[in-house]
Amino acid sequence: MAEYTVSDDGLTYTFVLQDDLKWSDGEPITADDIVWNVETALKAAQVASAFTSCFGYIEGAAEYVAGEADSISGIAADGNTITFTLTAPYAFFLKNLANFSFLPKHCLEDVDPLELYQCDFWKAPVTSGYYKFGEMVVGSYYTLVANENYTGTAPKIDTVVVNFTENALTALVSGATDYAFFNSASDLEVANATEGLTGYYNEYLFYRYFIFNIAGVDGNTNPAMEDVRVRRAIALAIDKDALAQLYMGAATAQTSGIPASDPDNTGDGLGYDPEQAKALLDEAGWDWDYTLRILYYNNDDTSRNVIEAVVYYLESIGMKVETTFSQDGTTDLFTTRDYDIGFKGTGPMDAYYSEFASTSDTFKNIYGGDTSFDEAINAYLSATAPEDVTAAKQALQTLELEKVYKIPLFTIGYMNYINTNRVAIPEDITDLGCPGHRVDMNYEEWYIK
Repeated sequence: MAEYTVSDDGLTYTFVLQDDLKWSDGEPITADDIVWNVETALKAAQVASAFTSCFGYIEGAAEYVAGEADSISGIAADGNTITFTLTAPYAFFLKNLANFSFLPKHCLEDVDPLELYQCDFWKAPVTSGYYKFGEMVVGSYYTLVANENYTGTAPKIDTVVVNFTENALTALVSGATDYAFFNSASDLEVANATEGLTGYYNEYLFYRYFIFNIAGVDGNTNPAMEDVRVRRAIALAIDKDALAQLYMGAATAQTSGIPASDPDNTGDGLGYDPEQAKALLDEAGWDWDYTLRILYYNNDDTSRNVIEAVVYYLESIGMKVETTFSQDGTTDLFTTRDYDIGFKGTGPMDAYYSEFASTSDTFKNIYGGDTSFDEAINAYLSATAPEDVTAAKQALQTLELEKVYKIPLFTIGYMNYINTNRVAIPEDITDLGCPGHRVDMNYEEWYIK
């Protein structure tokens, strides 16, 4: 894009494409490509919910998806200019649009959107960035070579080989690859001890937390978790810092959905205070013979270690605890509901807080359809002015600490590793970002030593 503007009311986004942009096959990139991509994303079989939710804010999107209109009325293309008109302000519209991968209309317009990700296009895809597709040996590797039609600054690395591997750590440590990412504690321990590998932490906001099974909209209640003092006590009994350390540097302890590193965090939260936890349970009349039931559905080593640690903390204050592993987390958490606290994950921040909405298809089954969060959630999703964003986030944090429907434990990021014995990157790069997300890594300055 050459430029973009956003209207004062946050409803109109106008983008102007640069002149002479081309796909890797030499065909021009046009405003029609943008329009086609949004329309196709709303009808395709495999599209991340973040994008369909985002595009759902565009005026006329609902009618288009329902088959009541042949196009989306809120998208207009005029020459190099594309205009989006929204039905309501959406704070994450720009972010999601920036992370969306646009595809060439001229290659795919005749493909059924439901079959898009199974068509022959992917055998030799047409691209628009630094590189174009080179060759692929199925199950072994594919190459990316310099795209002569790219109009930006060309990268110093002419060719990239992407290897298929069952073990990224082995490939990295053996020298078979120069870049890999992971957040497995056992892998991080090895990578951190390997000479020549430089790790870059990305605090991607994927939250791990406990949810409380309290009451469903069907009237099915769980009396053991109804008292907020009990919920607050369980939160205080768990040492979040110690749990985060189990991830060997790839996790950050949290006490609310507003990360500790966020300037909008109020500083309030439920930290580690086992003595206060015991006092609250006594005050609430907790039955010390009751067995607290923990449900979890992640079976990796680190998640199991987290659950074992939580059991230890809760038993240390005198609670009886049992754990159950679920093969079908969604059903067991929100339909079967034979548990008191459930170990869960989601991200980023808007997804974390949207779970509190009374309209949530799943969470209303454990929070009883409480409407307390609705106004603050809507304010957060629509806020564009910095002061409004701050106010909305702090209102959500206040409600979260008042209700204690979740226990935030930590956010899991990624460690991105570079073989800096072979690859040089700019010294001012401290964050390689979350894999799969757009981030400016000044990649055009990377080079092979």
